[in-house]
Amino acid sequence: MTMNGHSGIKSDRLTTMNYNYLNSAQKLLHENQALLDETAQQMARTHYYSTLNNGGSSDLYPGKTMITTATSEKIINPKSKWLKYQQKHYNFFNRFDSMLRILVNLVEYLDFKDILNLRLVNRHWSHLLSKSIIWKNLHLNGTPILDWKKFADTIHGSKFWLRSIDFTGIRIVLNQQQQSGNLTRNEKINQFWNGFEQILPEISEIESLRFGSVPLFIIENLMNSFEKQSFSRIHTLIVSNIFDTTDSNQQFCTLKFLSKISSINQSLKTLKLNSNNGLILSTNDQQSTVFSALKQLTRLQTFECLSLKNFSIDQFAQLFSNLNRIDLKQLSIGNCSTWFQPNENETKVDTLFENLSKFSNLITLRLRDVNINSIHSSHLVNLFEYLIIVENLSLENLVIEKSAKQNWTSLLSMLKSLPLRYFHLSSYESFSNRTIFESLIQLLSSQKRKYLHIHWSITVDIDDMGHCWVPLSLKSFNKHFESNDNDEQDFVSPLVRKFWSIDINKILFCKYLASNI
Repeated sequence: MTMNGHSGIKSDRLTTMNYNYLNSAQKLLHENQALLDETAQQMARTHYYSTLNNGGSSDLYPGKTMITTATSEKIINPKSKWLKYQQKHYNFFNRFDSMLRILVNLVEYLDFKDILNLRLVNRHWSHLLSKSIIWKNLHLNGTPILDWKKFADTIHGSKFWLRSIDFTGIRIVLNQQQQSGNLTRNEKINQFWNGFEQILPEISEIESLRFGSVPLFIIENLMNSFEKQSFSRIHTLIVSNIFDTTDSNQQFCTLKFLSKISSINQSLKTLKLNSNNGLILSTNDQQSTVFSALKQLTRLQTFECLSLKNFSIDQFAQLFSNLNRIDLKQLSIGNCSTWFQPNENETKVDTLFENLSKFSNLITLRLRDVNINSIHSSHLVNLFEYLIIVENLSLENLVIEKSAKQNWTSLLSMLKSLPLRYFHLSSYESFSNRTIFESLIQLLSSQKRKYLHIHWSITVDIDDMGHCWVPLSLKSFNKHFESNDNDEQDFVSPLVRKFWSIDINKILFCKYLASNI
């Protein structure tokens, strides 16, 4: 008998098996070594105390443990070197049940197909990876589903444990029965996703659903299920690209399906909806029902819809008036160029920004298609008198008109008072690029907060000769930085000191462009 009371043969077998498992797990989790270390320490402490408590009575020998064998009694001193050696040697390897906890954390970093491959390592792994507790998060990237019914049965077996499913990157593959005839691309997509309804009854306890590119009718079916079934736990719904597979020539996807989102109003906290073709509200009936449903999402903390198209000032104003103003922490909105049109009614613009300014608890604000002009852009400057705790700000597809350079300067001055940690800009127009560059240099020169990270994405045109022209003159670089054209590091270092967080490749790219201007 060994000192911990287990069979020596069994311990040796488990030790060898666990040792092989640990080596494999360490290779797979080399970037997450801290997870294994923490788990090992917890298991070591657990085993240490269990070793002491598994002996004989401690009443006669306080502070010591008795191990009783068939022929004699021995007293174990917890401070003995021998016991410490045994504890160190066995604290991790001979706890068979603890490996399951490691695997639960391990599979969170793996796709579904990788987990299936791990089951082929040996019988031991296959047994552990068949446990229901393992299947908390399903990542279906690169995984084909040929039979949705079997997939539903698989989910049913782990229904109690399953928390999230990520359909991003799922492989669209048809079985032999579905491949009959010459099908168009959209018809193949429809055929594949038609089986999705079979898993809906099995995911009613799900907490998070994420989709990559998915047909519109799938999201509509999902919303219908929200009404029929009790999805009382779902707190996250993310769709990266909604597209319409019907034969109609309609380019945009309608947001009408949001009228049923109120069925999960007690649990939903994160809602992100986007479409490469754009999302619209076409009729007044759709607007009223959708906005009414959004108003009932009283726990919503994150809302993202960067693909809005043809939204009017009134629609934006209604959207902001119906979102949760108290708890909303992250807001991402697209098609913001409508806000700055010169011919827009001043009263309507005032109403829009007034509604937006009421999100006083916003930490992240992301606006796409921002136009700084001399008419309505002053509202954007005044907005940050109310949104005073914003830490992450993104202004994408930014256009600065020549007549509004002072407004842009005023906006940057206002941003100095915010507790910004991340500031993202993207621009493509020549004058805007030059203005942003010059103003950022001034901003950073006076900025003492080194934890401010600025990311600036520039889009430039390439002519037929393969030349790129950007409005950053070599004179502008030499004015602010002393650089040696023959030494890239001399050029990069000052920029890194100024920008604190910047892509080195983009810096060198800008240097090459500047030398050709």
